[in-house]
Amino acid sequence: MNLDTTENEFQRLVTSSSDRELAALMADPAQRPAILRRIFELWCAGVDPVQTAKVDALIRWQIGRPADTWDMHILHGACTAVPGPTPATPVVTITLGDVPFLRVIARQANGVHLLATRKMRISGSIPTAMRLDAWFP
Repeated sequence: MNLDTTENEFQRLVTSSSDRELAALMADPAQRPAILRRIFELWCAGVDPVQTAKVDALIRWQIGRPADTWDMHILHGACTAVPGPTPATPVVTITLGDVPFLRVIARQANGVHLLATRKMRISGSIPTAMRLDAWFP
């Protein structure tokens, strides 16, 4: 995955890779920061401005172990994401491992299933977390 990877290329990469291959990719200290940055760039570019026109929410993502923290701010139809944590208080914090994170982003894993199997934790506003799918169609 590189700085020019498209959303479709990312989805194909995740879909065609085993959990072991994805874990190895995310374990590479040289590639991991660039991968996360590109994922959040692609993700924020896909925000639905109509669905989020009245939204002001900071979602904190804690990914992997040790956790990389990213703060995603959805504000009135726009989305930004930065490595964090920022000083702002999140509305919701979502914690999950590297592979479940990649599978969720590629829409290969269901958040409800990950919660039920304890592969994902949510603290704060669960309704906000549940709206993410509608905000990023």
